[in-house]
Amino acid sequence: LEPMFAHDEPYHRINEITIKIESNPRNPDLYIERGELCRLTSQLDLALSDFDRLSLLDPDNETVNYHCGRLLFEAGQYQAARIALDQFVSVYPDQLQGLMVRARVLRKLKQPLLAVQDYSYALSLVSYPAPVLIVEQAEALVEVGEPFVDLAIQSLNEAIQKHGPLILLESCAIELELGHGHYDAALARIDRILQGMTRKEKWLLRRGEILEK
Repeated sequence: LEPMFAHDEPYHRINEITIKIESNPRNPDLYIERGELCRLTSQLDLALSDFDRLSLLDPDNETVNYHCGRLLFEAGQYQAARIALDQFVSVYPDQLQGLMVRARVLRKLKQPLLAVQDYSYALSLVSYPAPVLIVEQAEALVEVGEPFVDLAIQSLNEAIQKHGPLILLESCAIELELGHGHYDAALARIDRILQGMTRKEKWLLRRGEILEK
């Protein structure tokens, strides 16, 4: 999870860390912290400068490749991001965040099958993965091609059976069902959701829209 800040707090922290760096310029941890704060405040060039400085101070610190890879991904430099993340994952193959970011990069590079492999391995590493990770894997499966749509729906169903009827998972499954003309399956899914809902208006409206189709 990303840290939560008040509006001006990251900028104050950047100033504080800059003062610390002036008195301790060879402390690599300070460059990581300031670089991440610059990334969070969209100062991408400054963040990259700090990560480059970290590489010079501590050439054996492979985590810099993760920080650079995520930064380059957010900057839309997907090929460069993949190079950095490939190097990071080669050293830390079981690091969940690295796998997740690389999977997102691979999707941007139109390589969804490789992304599915990263998502699948990342999911195998945790007992209770974030629902968004399951959804992203399903989306990547759909991007592979039509024959994989049923597999995407199956993966969502398996996750729902394991983790419960989480709305994010059910919503994704409904959209996939509708996108491929599986109206009865989508309606049955909504009916199951309605059984557990106190406020039903949203889902009744959605049900009506599907019936119109």
